[in-house]
Amino acid sequence: MCGIIGIVESAKRAENVVVEQGLTITRVYEPIDKPGLIEKILIGLQELYKRGHQGTGISFALDKHNIERLVSYLEPRDFLNGESAAEIEERIDPSLETLTSLGHVRYRTSGGEKESRQPMIGKGGEYTDTEDQIKDSQFALVHNGTIFGRKDLEDTLDGRGVEIEDRDDYSDTQLTAEIIASSKKRSFEEKLIETIDLITPTSALAIQYRGKLYAYLDPTGNRPLKVGKLDNGWAVASEEPALRKIGIEKENIKNMTPGELVVLEPGKKKSIKLYEPWRHRCLFEDIYLSQARIEFEDAKLWEEQPISEQRISAGKKLWEYLAPRDQERNILRTLGAYLDPRNSEKSILRTLRRCLNPQESIAAYVPNSAYWSATGLSEASGIPFIKKAIKADEKRTFILDQPDIDQAVKEKYGIDEEGREHLYGKRVYMTDDLIVRGKTMWNLVKKIRLEGGVDELHIGIASSSIISPCKYGMNFQTYAQLLAHHLDEEQIETYFRARFMGYDNSEDQLMGLIKEEEENGKPKYDLNFILKNCKKNYLRDSKENREQAFNPRDRNPERFSLKYLSSEDMIESYGIDPDKYCTACFTDKHWEQEWYKKKDELRIKDTDRRWAINMAA
Repeated sequence: MCGIIGIVESAKRAENVVVEQGLTITRVYEPIDKPGLIEKILIGLQELYKRGHQGTGISFALDKHNIERLVSYLEPRDFLNGESAAEIEERIDPSLETLTSLGHVRYRTSGGEKESRQPMIGKGGEYTDTEDQIKDSQFALVHNGTIFGRKDLEDTLDGRGVEIEDRDDYSDTQLTAEIIASSKKRSFEEKLIETIDLITPTSALAIQYRGKLYAYLDPTGNRPLKVGKLDNGWAVASEEPALRKIGIEKENIKNMTPGELVVLEPGKKKSIKLYEPWRHRCLFEDIYLSQARIEFEDAKLWEEQPISEQRISAGKKLWEYLAPRDQERNILRTLGAYLDPRNSEKSILRTLRRCLNPQESIAAYVPNSAYWSATGLSEASGIPFIKKAIKADEKRTFILDQPDIDQAVKEKYGIDEEGREHLYGKRVYMTDDLIVRGKTMWNLVKKIRLEGGVDELHIGIASSSIISPCKYGMNFQTYAQLLAHHLDEEQIETYFRARFMGYDNSEDQLMGLIKEEEENGKPKYDLNFILKNCKKNYLRDSKENREQAFNPRDRNPERFSLKYLSSEDMIESYGIDPDKYCTACFTDKHWEQEWYKKKDELRIKDTDRRWAINMAA
């Protein structure tokens, strides 16, 4: 789930023609308008930063043979650490006619912490017509995805006599770079094609070498890759917004075709079809990562549709799950709760008032990508939609582990005074895209209850539950990491309901209590049993409690709910063909073994592999 970007452009702008005297014509080249090459790379990377914040890296050609690589743990906007992009570009040979650069934001799925930051640098080892080897010409490589045939790459390197120390710390991208560098093919393009035939999905690659930008998307199209036309060159990126940010118009941006390799130069584009498409685009990617202003790729026809429409549809469907089944029943349940001494009269009257007055409810969302599903829920319910009631930045926290995630959630989500005015004492219907580990939601529920002062919280998840690890590029690679592996959906609702009611012991302890009551034949998911065994209660212990609209002793379970879309409703809402999308994390149906069976069938024969050249730019 990394983010990649690459640019190739002329060091001179499109020529202006000036007639000086009579028929004498002088062609004048103007310098490239700002932003320059490095600045454009960093602008694009900042837009992609939500795809990975475990390392940022760029590379750029210094001259015809050498490439400089810079890596950091800083986010792209701070990457240069005080140095300007213009100062970096001064290192580039002024006689260079074509400029190339790559950028990468990392989301680690394999390899070590430091040495695996991209781009990776290798030597092309290309041969000239005179049999001389250009040993010193470097290439740089960035990769998004996970190559599940890693053992095959290691065996190939062993066969070529390539020795690698600390191989277990090598990422699949590093191994791919070693495969290219160790190839005995004559041209770099032949080396690259040979390597592509060796690697397995999932792969979206961008490579710079001797004034050219190469891009490849594997036959499954599991990872996204777009190509866009600049005024004086080309760019590729994981998402359309990154290309739009550097000045490329929407009509000049196209999806890469799965199984296609393109070679880009200023004024020239050539492509070769290496494999027939065998589409398994990642549904997790489209639901969770794609921004609303980009397109949703419908695998049925492989046409583009605005993803906002799909998310609105999912939000409307969520209301069917969250809406009170009938008002009278809800009122009676509320009045019945009055007989329970743990619930205060004030709480009962508030709940009854909301049953009779929908304006006491609001629709909200987290993270920002859930904006459109909240819009759909609001449209279906008539509940007012409040923007930015809970403020969030673009960072994705589900990839982090404790204790990092606790601090990350504090930094990512905020409830200011204006937001608190919207939330305080209200019934809040909140949409979210997905729950993976549940760590973000664990922290968020407490924040909304304690800092927002909400009286009720009803959460709709615009997808089905994540029940299987991902082998293809997302950073949840074991069942143990997944909340839905440990608890079913009803138990997950109880898990977060207890959190909403003040439970502040560890997550593992709460899971144990939920399972213990079921195993011992006690009433299933008895909230009182769980809270009775809770030594810590943030509502009871908080100094802010006296300012809240709730009583920590109130334990009416109707004040919290959490519902997922079913798999069928998820697929219907997003309008996809499940046979052409990867839904493995939702269904536990993986497809890598089928790939091995179909690879030879999908591979275009060498005799039919022909370059298509387009000189228009």
